[in-house]
Amino acid sequence: MKFGHSYVSTLENEGFPSQWVRSAISYRQLKKCIKRVQSELLSLGLSPDVLNRFWLEDDGLSEGDDHSALARVGFAYSLRECKSSASLRPVLTFAMGPDDKPPSDLLPYPAIAHTDATSITTNSSRSSTSSTNPCTSNCDKSCTTKTDTEAPYQSVQIPLSSDSEFFRLLRTGLSNLEDLQAHEKRDLDNQVVLLRDSIVEVTSPSSKKADQAAIYAWREVFRIYMEMQVFFSTGEVDGGERSSEVARHRLEAFQTQLVKEHHAKKLGRNGRRILETFMHINLAVLQNLRFQEINGMALNKILKKFDKQTALHARSAFTHTGPFSAQSLSRSVCQAITEQILVVVPQLDDYLCPVCFTISFKPVKLKCSHVFCIRCLIIMQRAQQDHCPMCRAQVVMEATSKNLDHKLLDFLQASFPKETKAKQRENERAAMVDVYGEPAEACNMM
Repeated sequence: MKFGHSYVSTLENEGFPSQWVRSAISYRQLKKCIKRVQSELLSLGLSPDVLNRFWLEDDGLSEGDDHSALARVGFAYSLRECKSSASLRPVLTFAMGPDDKPPSDLLPYPAIAHTDATSITTNSSRSSTSSTNPCTSNCDKSCTTKTDTEAPYQSVQIPLSSDSEFFRLLRTGLSNLEDLQAHEKRDLDNQVVLLRDSIVEVTSPSSKKADQAAIYAWREVFRIYMEMQVFFSTGEVDGGERSSEVARHRLEAFQTQLVKEHHAKKLGRNGRRILETFMHINLAVLQNLRFQEINGMALNKILKKFDKQTALHARSAFTHTGPFSAQSLSRSVCQAITEQILVVVPQLDDYLCPVCFTISFKPVKLKCSHVFCIRCLIIMQRAQQDHCPMCRAQVVMEATSKNLDHKLLDFLQASFPKETKAKQRENERAAMVDVYGEPAEACNMM
């Protein structure tokens, strides 16, 4: 199946909202424009063969370029910004040195042979000049382009009209996509904020609706979600943004694991409703990622087709104009989920003592700002170990009861009640051993 058919089929059959489909790149219309550009070039005697044979391999006569590289005869194609209408003005130029004449091969072609003296612009000044050119796009004013004329050259601008229509349609489509992304981002950001408030209500230790079992269940839900790395990977092999296909499989694996370990049941009725909202946001991000992918593919395909059928080498020139937003919606929304939702329920791994790798209870903050549990600090002081294990600063021996971080202590007791109680019992047992030694083996009576 050709890409045009599969593209339309994908837009129609993958459940995208109707306003999304209307905002998608108009691939079929752009293909028709390419045919008109091709016909127009052929009417001027400029077949792909001719253009490729006499093409200037640098970026041509685009704004601000050093024209000293244009030492031979050839064609160049550039896209210039029309400031009055924010549109693009394509320019096909035939350039040659001041003393050169068009090669005999090109004389039979109307685009070169039928140019008169008034259509040739000669630049030999050593200073930068501004030239005002009529805009061939839908613009009622002129476009001003600055030309660096360090080296003399002659150029003939070959008028085309169909290519202006092509880039007008393409840029309009991309502008519609950016507007759609901005609208969807605002909507999803609002949903993330509302979801965060709902999760805080059922997980905050100070909330009347909070349940200890539900808090631990939410902690497991978010731990599994972070380990799945649904949309982004931090691994060395597959690091970066994931494709929509990989993200879909990982989101399904996340749902499967939640069902398998019965975490949803532990959340309670209100918690399950909140979890459904969380999944809805992730599915919306996944759908948008898929929509971005197929539009990005359509953009690449249509520019490749334009270059192949017209030989105007426009793909690199269009990329330089930067019309497509580099920041994806999935990246920004996932960042909002990480910063606003996943941090609501703290993870134990973020509060481990770096020496014993258990919860930092009771937490002692040294002058160097590193935090250790009180038991590990006592052991270091008894061993006369003055250097901080993390930064080697000489701050361990000067630590006293004043270094106990009471605010962090209260937070740990409220957020990790099971872990802090277990660590407290372990510390009490260790203190008994310090005083009385290890308990004797049990005596067996015969």
